[in-house]
Amino acid sequence: MLYSKGLLEDVPFSSIYALLSFTKTSGVLILEEEHIGVTAKLYYKDGVATFASTDDPDLRLSSLLLRNNQIDIQKLRATEKYITPDRKHGQILLENGYITKEELYSALKEQIKEIILNIFEWQTGKFLFTQLDSEEVGQFDLEFEFPMHHLLILGIMRINSFHRLLNAIGGIDAKFVKKQDVNYLLPEKIIQKYEDILNCFSMPATILEASKKTPDLKPMLFLRNILVLYTFGLIEPYDSVVLKDRDDELFGILTDYNELFRHISSELIKISRDVMIRLEMESLVESTKKQFPFFKSKIGFDDNFGLKPGFLSEIELLPLDQQKEILYTFLHSCFESIVNAYKDQIDKTKYIEIVETLKKKLDQLNINE
Repeated sequence: MLYSKGLLEDVPFSSIYALLSFTKTSGVLILEEEHIGVTAKLYYKDGVATFASTDDPDLRLSSLLLRNNQIDIQKLRATEKYITPDRKHGQILLENGYITKEELYSALKEQIKEIILNIFEWQTGKFLFTQLDSEEVGQFDLEFEFPMHHLLILGIMRINSFHRLLNAIGGIDAKFVKKQDVNYLLPEKIIQKYEDILNCFSMPATILEASKKTPDLKPMLFLRNILVLYTFGLIEPYDSVVLKDRDDELFGILTDYNELFRHISSELIKISRDVMIRLEMESLVESTKKQFPFFKSKIGFDDNFGLKPGFLSEIELLPLDQQKEILYTFLHSCFESIVNAYKDQIDKTKYIEIVETLKKKLDQLNINE
């Protein structure tokens, strides 16, 4: 059984939802927003959200039925006292003839949809995902009929935080380029709606440069659309790094550590049988990044679990010896966070030996400006 946890400030809910859907993962996702005191639980079966629950009073089934004028306050008050852990409110309303079976079924599906969309609006929060086999998730009478891409786009359109949107895509100066591969995650007719923005990235361009090419789009809608394109893989980060490190020594350090990350991820994937390890590792790296004010961009892993090199450009103005020290310290901290998180699942000893070897190698580097 695999557990993945983190903060929504580090790993946006849009990324979690997309990852679970794209990888057809099964399990239970628990989310908690401490500031508003709300908890939600989503059940996934083969990447599809089949059920959802929350203690948010505005998203109770009775609240939705009242909002849709399907019951009145008198019927609500008359049936509330019969609610027990074994008898849900919807069942009681059905038994008393206040709603039909079809109305209950429709309302439950609407409730699932609203619970999920509401989470996209959370400003902060933490998550815990427990991976399960599809048979372990449980059998529910409902089958959620909304297409994954439809719900994900609706959710992104609900994000009202300019900061959250910018953070999710890496900042105003993040550079992207249109992905050349055909994308099957979105129907062609939906991709056509984003054609104007996609064309802005035919050549590598920053978010700021693209915004100047689409002056008719309001800033929030523009950023939401960018996040949609990024989430569905229609655009990808463009890393063009120019360093003073003429001998590629920084890349050498990164390459050595990337081998270490790949060793760890490979060992954990064998244990977990799933790609959810990526979510956990990215969350740990993002948490470590907060200790290093030089790194402002979104730092993530490539397809082989190696850290993408784009963030190196953010320290290029520093003296080379400082660049090396910052890079080594950051990578070592990331590595330690990951090893400590999985200390009961991996052989820590052999990785510590590799780290010591890398440290000696770093100390022997010739620093030439």
